[in-house]
Amino acid sequence: MLVGTLLDRSSVRTLDSPQLHSVHCLVDVPICYNSGFELLSLNKAANNLHGRAYRLDGDSNQMVLDHARTVGRCSSCSGAGSLSSGLTVAVLGNITQPINGEIPAIFSINSILPAGESCPNGTSVDEPDLVFAVGGLESYALAHGSLMLLGWGFFLPIGVILAVFLKHRPNDLWFQCHRGFQIFGLCVAFAGWVIALVKFEVFTHGVSKASVHGGLGITVMCLGLLQPFNALIRPHKDGNEGRTTKRLVWEIVHKGTGYMGLVLAIPTIALGTTLIPSPDDQTSFQIAYGISFAVLFILIGGILWDKKRHTKTFGEPVGSSADIAPEKSRI
Repeated sequence: MLVGTLLDRSSVRTLDSPQLHSVHCLVDVPICYNSGFELLSLNKAANNLHGRAYRLDGDSNQMVLDHARTVGRCSSCSGAGSLSSGLTVAVLGNITQPINGEIPAIFSINSILPAGESCPNGTSVDEPDLVFAVGGLESYALAHGSLMLLGWGFFLPIGVILAVFLKHRPNDLWFQCHRGFQIFGLCVAFAGWVIALVKFEVFTHGVSKASVHGGLGITVMCLGLLQPFNALIRPHKDGNEGRTTKRLVWEIVHKGTGYMGLVLAIPTIALGTTLIPSPDDQTSFQIAYGISFAVLFILIGGILWDKKRHTKTFGEPVGSSADIAPEKSRI
């Protein structure tokens, strides 16, 4: 639904011919079953499309996944079934959350019946309100991924690298660069986070790769957003005595939470690249992330070479920003 076309047949619109969707794609491909299943209308509506009737909750998704692997023919199937495409089921259950604009209602399945079987005891079901909007999240997914990759995968790591390795340069150049890259990188990442909070729902289908990615993302962003507030409460030096105990504790917290955020960002971004709807876009993001790592390592090597050359020419600076930057400028 995120893309608007079948993942295994990109030329086929999802709501036009869902019966062509293979069982293999539904239950073997993580991006399919991790995105959550939906119940579509059995017959086409007046616009000649099948409608999105209900989203399934976490337990219901697992029930459908188990059922498909029992009746279907696929890599992860039990081997007893023969269905290759067009999974159709009859279900009994309850609506747990009503329709919300272009977001279908949530349905909780109690039991799965053979396809085509009528409701027991003569019960009837009201026609659901159908949704026909699909594919609208793809551009938001690409924007979110691009901003997060630039923020946490490039600009913020550069800021930390400069703070760690550039202290041999005079006039607190490391600090000016560090502050600029951290502010800009955090703003870029925050924009990506806002897109995710507003447009994506990753916690409604139970535990999945999407929900793990969302949880990690929230943790990483909270650690990142702590840094500017942490800077506001920075303890000052005590005259010429250097770092006080409070200052030392502050530096441990400031650096520790920053490093933790960068480390957690690595699996968060890596996992996020597997959730992008299009396989081609997944590959592009993974290549871009690899290039980002290469650039960061080249930057470290260049700074270390510059430090060696600078020290050979001018000697090791004494009482410079390699130890503690002047209080007026240092965070």
